Amino acid sequence: MDGEITNARLAVQRIGNDLLQVGLAGDWITRSHLPSFDPVDKGFAAGRVKALEFETASLGRWNSGLMTFILKCYDLCKQSNAEFRAQTLPAGVAKLLKLSQAVPEKKDAARGAEKPLFFQRLGQAVVTRSGGVMAALTFVGDNILAFLKLLRAKAQFRWADALLVMQECGPRALGSVALIKKLIGLILAIIGATQ
Repeated sequence: MDGEITNARLAVQRIGNDLLQVGLAGDWITRSHLPSFDPVDKGFAAGRVKALEFETASLGRWNSGLMTFILKCYDLCKQSNAEFRAQTLPAGVAKLLKLSQAVPEKKDAARGAEKPLFFQRLGQAVVTRSGGVMAALTFVGDNILAFLKLLRAKAQFRWADALLVMQECGPRALGSVALIKKLIGLILAIIGATQ
């Protein structure tokens, strides 16, 4: 059936003294259970490997699950100074492998996090803190000027605004204050009951 998935299978065997052959069979797709990489590791650990090749005659469908496995094999060959033979891999896998190795990562291109110099850090700290200090000084200065105008009887004062604030803080706040008092009383009662 077209939609049926066959289990991915892996067979690792030595051919001669220094050739390791990795047999891939079944569907190597990420949603199915893929074989472990351990047999390939053990094949390299068992003795000197000069070359790694693949046997893919029984390979079915594949996606990034197979590509991840192949890249692990490639990295292992690179670490062990072994030849990686990709001739028997499917054409798509070989193209993706070639593409992944086309432009190597430049080690000097990645910039590390540089710690700024002492005077640079000091300047940045002064600039960020000076904004808050200036805002506080402006607020205090405006209040002092307004208070001086009040003392010289030159301040503009609207009694309507003062009465409105008094009303909102007094009678209109009665409901909110009563609700808060009731909730605090309930909390204290619960705490007292648990004690």
